[in-house]
Amino acid sequence: TSHLAAQSVDAGYLEGIVLTALENGGPLTAEEVADIVRIDKQSITPRFRPLEKRGLICKTGERRKVKSGSTAQVWARTR
Repeated sequence: TSHLAAQSVDAGYLEGIVLTALENGGPLTAEEVADIVRIDKQSITPRFRPLEKRGLICKTGERRKVKSGSTAQVWARTR
């Protein structure tokens, strides 16, 4: 069932949403991106690693407090 759900998600579309949010909103956490684009964080978070591997986004080294009270990595668009 989770495999079927994963197949129905268009990863390219979600990656594009992440890139656009980082371009327009500046450096953001995954939670901030999810809030901005109004898509569940669990759908957005898996898109960061592939984008980082392709050199399209990078970790800023900054961490911000998120709703849970913990801190999260801040990401930025590289090009």
